[in-house]
Amino acid sequence: MITHELLEHLKKEDPHAWERFARVGIVLFGFEDQTNYTLTSDIGLAWMQFVLQDAIKNRGWDYVVRSTNSCIITERNEDESDAVNTFSDFPAESLLLAYLDILDRGDVSVSKLHDLEKTTSINQTDI
Repeated sequence: MITHELLEHLKKEDPHAWERFARVGIVLFGFEDQTNYTLTSDIGLAWMQFVLQDAIKNRGWDYVVRSTNSCIITERNEDESDAVNTFSDFPAESLLLAYLDILDRGDVSVSKLHDLEKTTSINQTDI
């Protein structure tokens, strides 16, 4: 399950990923009440995981999602000490926790974010 608070955190930290998720998520996963929603459906969690994996890949980071519902995200550099390792009941939640942890650190290049927004926009035909 991904809580309302985690979804709001994603919305604040990466509006592009949130928008991509919400375009499909709000319609298909029933977020009519956008003040207190949680993500529990298998299809909703799968869509969130896809959006996050794509956002991580487009930032040039590596990730591993394990069958034990743990996740590791690292920046592609020589220093593995920057790795984030999270555990959760759901792989998508674990991935989101690791992604938000890295974003909270403020290590993200602004120019890389602008390039990301240009190259990963989703069209209605992509859905």
